[in-house]
Amino acid sequence: MAQPILQILRAALLALLAAWAAPALAVEGPPSDAQLSQRGAFTGIIGKLRSIHTPNGIDTLEQVEIGGVKQWISIRGRDKANPVLLVLHGGPGTPTLPLTWAYQNGWEDYFTVVNWEQRGAGKNWQSTDGEKLAPTMSLDRLVDDAAEVIGALRGKLGQRRVVVMGFSYGTWIGTALALKHPELISAYVGVGQVFDDAERDVYNGGLAEARRQHNEAAIKGLEALAPYPNPDGTIDITKIIEVRKWVKAVGGGWYGWSDLELLYQLPVLSPEYDAKDLMGWPIGNSWFGMSLGKELKEGPQLERRGLAFKMPVFFFMGRHDLMTPYVTAQRYFGKLSAPAKTFVTFENASHFVMLEEPGRFLVELVGKVRPVATARE
Repeated sequence: MAQPILQILRAALLALLAAWAAPALAVEGPPSDAQLSQRGAFTGIIGKLRSIHTPNGIDTLEQVEIGGVKQWISIRGRDKANPVLLVLHGGPGTPTLPLTWAYQNGWEDYFTVVNWEQRGAGKNWQSTDGEKLAPTMSLDRLVDDAAEVIGALRGKLGQRRVVVMGFSYGTWIGTALALKHPELISAYVGVGQVFDDAERDVYNGGLAEARRQHNEAAIKGLEALAPYPNPDGTIDITKIIEVRKWVKAVGGGWYGWSDLELLYQLPVLSPEYDAKDLMGWPIGNSWFGMSLGKELKEGPQLERRGLAFKMPVFFFMGRHDLMTPYVTAQRYFGKLSAPAKTFVTFENASHFVMLEEPGRFLVELVGKVRPVATARE
């Protein structure tokens, strides 16, 4: 890809980071030509390893019409009688589908796992008219899309309710969906759960960790941004970007690492994505965040939507998560009510718990969530 194009992409991605969104997965750029040229041999092996050939299994990847817009949906599982698990990806606008080869295989023994790529994002970008679609973008529209996806799954898989798992920005959608449509959901799982007024926790947590590590560069960098947020509650765009740079540097994104380079390399090996999808992944990510615009800058404002859930609620949180802070999730968990609620802490993880502690994540998912989903179906 020509250098000017790369520069344009990177500039667009910086614009996305200017949004409030406590980002789960801010994509740093498209893969290199060298990575693309080498990927074929490896994606074929990974795809074969992950192939589903059980009698009652399912493995589909298709673009269907949701909310009047074509959107990609992956459905994978070794037994269609298992509970359905719908994953709402974060970003905003960054699907986890091209990462699933690295952690999802075990899930598919116990759930029928659905990865839905939200309007304009991921594989959808190739067929998206961004200018035309942008006015439709809002949290409420994404919630309605999610409800329509569940309706389609009920018809296709014959189950009345599904488990909804939101990841980071996907927890905005997931909690709003659970409150609006409890009849569709057997259990709600928030992974990297967000809540209101998290920015103060992002900053304070990052600074405390920098001091604990004696990371002088991070300490100086964060202290130079004070006060954060501003006394009137507003947040400067440049400060948002800088705070997250230092949070990643102290392991607040991936525990024990000062960057997310490995995370950004995983999509290159995805059997579900071709070269054009990989190029579109960061572009769609940037467009998605900019299209949501004002909503992201104002924050989730989840409390105004309600705190009373009508299904069991689970929070899966990395102890060291500073992107969607652990303490923020604790505050939300303490406020909400539900027939049953469970807070699971992953002691050796930050934000990407399914990658950082994949075995423990599977054990908790199967041991705690699956029995509830089965009972409520």
